[in-house]
Amino acid sequence: MNNLVLVDTNILIYAIDADSQFHERALKFLSNDTLRFFTTSKNISEFLVILTRNEEIDLSSAECLEILNSLLANVTIFYLNPTTFKVFQDLVRKYNPRDLWVHDIEIAKHWGTVPGCV
Repeated sequence: MNNLVLVDTNILIYAIDADSQFHERALKFLSNDTLRFFTTSKNISEFLVILTRNEEIDLSSAECLEILNSLLANVTIFYLNPTTFKVFQDLVRKYNPRDLWVHDIEIAKHWGTVPGCV
């Protein structure tokens, strides 16, 4: 199958950055219904780090997550455990991590899904 594509963080950022020279190309690429898109939990964390690090973007972590979810409507996410994306979103909403703290939330989400770990 040659229609499988891994979407990097840069594509997601270009898709929302109307000032980028790659904005239109990223949107067109992500709307190609002949491709099957995949991304990873790390790409999601990187996306949130980039948005929450930028002081010119005045969005909460939850708002950034909503933007991300709209981009990922047709994207399969690779996670270690199927429930970890929900845990990750819940932790982002609860703790409102900014900048590099998003990576710590990503690590914490795995811990919370291991049986016997709280």
